[in-house]
Amino acid sequence: MGPTKEAVVVDDYTVHVELENPWPLFPRFIPWQMIVPHTVGDGYITEPVGTGPFVFDEWVRDSHFSVIANPNYWRGRPNIDRVVFRVIGDESARVSALRAGEIDIATMVPVHEIPALEATPGIDVMSVLGTRSYFLEMNVNKPPFNDIRVRQAMNYAVDIDTIIEVLYEGRATRIPFVLSPQAFAYHDGLPFFEYNPEKAMQLLAEAGYPNGFEFELDVVDTHRSRAEIYQAMLSVVGINAKIRTWPTVSAMRDAWMQAKNKPVREQRDALLTDWGNASLDPFDIIIPKFHSDASGLGRSNYSGYSNPEVDRLLESTLTSSSDEERRAAFLKAQEIIHADVPMVFEFVAHEIYGVRNRVKNFQPSPDGRLHLWSVDIE
Repeated sequence: MGPTKEAVVVDDYTVHVELENPWPLFPRFIPWQMIVPHTVGDGYITEPVGTGPFVFDEWVRDSHFSVIANPNYWRGRPNIDRVVFRVIGDESARVSALRAGEIDIATMVPVHEIPALEATPGIDVMSVLGTRSYFLEMNVNKPPFNDIRVRQAMNYAVDIDTIIEVLYEGRATRIPFVLSPQAFAYHDGLPFFEYNPEKAMQLLAEAGYPNGFEFELDVVDTHRSRAEIYQAMLSVVGINAKIRTWPTVSAMRDAWMQAKNKPVREQRDALLTDWGNASLDPFDIIIPKFHSDASGLGRSNYSGYSNPEVDRLLESTLTSSSDEERRAAFLKAQEIIHADVPMVFEFVAHEIYGVRNRVKNFQPSPDGRLHLWSVDIE
């Protein structure tokens, strides 16, 4: 975990952790670490061990995974004796199982199912602002996206509010950058790019593209509908987006990373994607997306964005022990990156759950984890 050098057991309830250098994120990342016996080895995959409110019961491949109450949990025994997790990949099948009473909580409910669920007796629809940001990333080193006016035009040419309404029926929150409004150091002073196709065409003309241009937009199937809306909106200002759908996210990202070693003209143009930031700290999104070292800190900087001052500011947040110093550095970095416009900034989607009303005390979490210690069944 981070710059951890050594972890030594002091007593049954104390562990002394030594870091190689100051790391202000250490307290924030502790809750994400699992404490397991070192003797478990590879067996952890099939018979996991943990210290949470529930302990492993059974795993039936392609069927279900179950846990039972941990009587030794430090907060006390959970109210529920056993929890069964079923993987139901098909959205319609998942919602049907909820309606039929086969399951009590359905995650990732599609927005078009919400009205029917809300009209179903005994079912509540719950939502919470998630931690996954959506954006279009442009290769800032390849024409035409190496011209800031073109990148600005892309932002003015896309009506994000309409995308939110069409795809999410309003259940998403627009953001002026990539951070969720819940995140540490969120900059609430950054302006939004309002939908203005006339302004977009003016900028394109100034950049030498009065008739627009053509580029290839990389997506995976889950973002195809969003890409098609982009395609229609961009066509209004003369931009022809040719959509290329990749089989998996890893295949698309591998293509981008491999192309970075090729001449600029052979590199990819743009990709429509998202990024989860469950820690709600900029460390886990701004640094990997905008630091210039693509083989290190900027491991997911597909745009090729590079700014020495941004690098300096981001690196300073890795060693400062002051939250205020980190906040100030992240705020300044956001201002610089926002002005350079390496992306079309979009929104954070809401996490939507269908819950049978016999389930009591359940509260959805922004990071998608199911906290069931205090939950009861009526």
